[in-house]
Amino acid sequence: MGILRRMRRAVHNGRFEITRHATEEMSRDFLLDVDALRIIETGQVSRTFADDPRGTRYEVLGRTTDGRRGLIVARFLPDGTLRVVTAYVPESETL
Repeated sequence: MGILRRMRRAVHNGRFEITRHATEEMSRDFLLDVDALRIIETGQVSRTFADDPRGTRYEVLGRTTDGRRGLIVARFLPDGTLRVVTAYVPESETL
């Protein structure tokens, strides 16, 4: 199974969490949890960070609920839960 399909399945099954750091970053760009989930739903993996000792992280570029481009960075925990580490919009897309 591809990584993006695995992410979408985790979201669909409610096996995800959004970190406090992600929530803080999202608030700066006027994003809600639903925006992070929409980015996963509409996006594509744009980068993979395999050098993190806590596990491989994936950057997904997609669209927010209001149509802006948005990015999330997430990793899978050992139990299969998807952890959203951060979410934001590129500077050119901020309100």
